[in-house]
Amino acid sequence: MLAAVILRYTGLRLRQVTGIAREDLDLTAGTLLVRHGKSRAEQAEMRTVPLAAGLRAEPLFRAALSAKAGKGPLLRCSNPRATVFSSWEDASELDGVPRNVWAPPNRINARPDHAFRAAFQAHLAAGKVAGDVVDFLVGHQGDLRGTHYGRDLDADARAAVDGLPPIKWG
Repeated sequence: MLAAVILRYTGLRLRQVTGIAREDLDLTAGTLLVRHGKSRAEQAEMRTVPLAAGLRAEPLFRAALSAKAGKGPLLRCSNPRATVFSSWEDASELDGVPRNVWAPPNRINARPDHAFRAAFQAHLAAGKVAGDVVDFLVGHQGDLRGTHYGRDLDADARAAVDGLPPIKWG
């Protein structure tokens, strides 16, 4: 379930979440260094994204951090896709996430790991977050850094993720 909680609050890809090492997290700054990417360009260009206040407050996340002091992978799972699928089932029941987000009728190959990304982006869009901020957070445009269009992209990204609604654990 930890993988699902991280996916839900970050919009990262499954490989990026399973690749998080404890040393990639800077809790003082509230940031995460993303080392893995989908393409070679993304893999070559690491980026730092803000950790949502909601994620930092999640008991599962806090317990994992306490158990993983020092270095090494934050989480281990032998079958990441199966873990994410079962976690999404739980999330759709607990958090009231509509199943059609991850299994839309017009998609033959629905993927639960992409469902978390889609839900993350939908929450940001509902909060009227600018498109370039969303692209930066999900890693769609690697050249977005620091100041973009004359504004502080990092501050806007922090505000966007801190605006995500908390999980409604029932």
